[in-house]
Amino acid sequence: MPTFLKQFLLFLRQLFVKEKKPYVFPNDSWDYGDEQWWEDNPEEAFAPEPEEETPDEDHFADAGKMVEPSPEWTTTTNSPEDETEYTVIDPPPYPSGPVVIQPSPQKIEPIALWPSAPGTLVHERPSVLIDYSNANHGYITVTHRGDPADRCKLRIIGPLGNWQHFTVPSSGAAKTYPLCYGDGYYTIEFYKSYDGKDYFRSTSLSLQVELFSPVWPWLYPNTYSDYSPDSLCVYYAKMIYAAIGTFDPEAIVREVSNFICGISYDYELAERVQTDTFWLPNPDEVLWALKTICFGYASLAAGMLRPLGIPTKICVGHTTLTQGLHAWNEVYVGGEWQILDLTFLAKGGVKIAPLLTRENYHADYCG
Repeated sequence: MPTFLKQFLLFLRQLFVKEKKPYVFPNDSWDYGDEQWWEDNPEEAFAPEPEEETPDEDHFADAGKMVEPSPEWTTTTNSPEDETEYTVIDPPPYPSGPVVIQPSPQKIEPIALWPSAPGTLVHERPSVLIDYSNANHGYITVTHRGDPADRCKLRIIGPLGNWQHFTVPSSGAAKTYPLCYGDGYYTIEFYKSYDGKDYFRSTSLSLQVELFSPVWPWLYPNTYSDYSPDSLCVYYAKMIYAAIGTFDPEAIVREVSNFICGISYDYELAERVQTDTFWLPNPDEVLWALKTICFGYASLAAGMLRPLGIPTKICVGHTTLTQGLHAWNEVYVGGEWQILDLTFLAKGGVKIAPLLTRENYHADYCG
């Protein structure tokens, strides 16, 4: 085709034909914007634009606005090059078009795990209901159904014979208890006392546990750190995460520790719990009081780190740094468990950090 004729056809195309964005087809070496293609198909230069089809009214809201994409055709993916969240939207039938990838303005939130009692697998007696439907997640739930005046305890015996006692409140609410001894056969024993001193075994059951992950028992709230999505400790944890802006376990542990170290040690409570074996800390109560003991520091740390996706143990045992029973945390960061003792960090600051080694700590049990 002569050059002047080709230029004339392109000039007419610019005058009368709207510029069309080309589709790019997989495994094709050409597209509609290729100059050679227009030269070989000059009749397409004068092809009329197709009339716009009227979109189905189901896809429009009042005032002519498109209805938000429904969940069945909206999915989420992550860019392989960075941690930015993207939303992949397959558009509705009208108007038709290729898949559109749009950056999502929302930040990626850490996944918080919450216990449930679906009732699929239960051990039921007149005085107690034990729901072990989620034993493979690392926990059971226990509900006391007897006389509110009864004193009750739960003993969980692990595969190697190691065991620990838990207090069961008589409120009638379901409470969560961890299965923290790994895979194997567990024995769950429920005890009652009418005088608060002598206990007798009311019922028991045995079950086999195969944990989905060895760290899952330390990602749920339980009786040692009892919180919910609406708890104050979870609210503050989310604020700290928002300030950091990304899931950086080391940074999260550091900032949560700095936050908790502003809480004072409660010497009066330390004396009182020597005779009150039923006392358990509550993370929100610690925040309201702004003072606590070692068990309270550990409970609050778990109540803020677990909702942010960081496995956190509450350990009770002995340490060479003090006499008597002591409570501290272990956090799973960098592929290993690291000791975090906020009681001494709150008192001595960073100078105490070199002493937080496994040689100085021995846990009798964890929760």
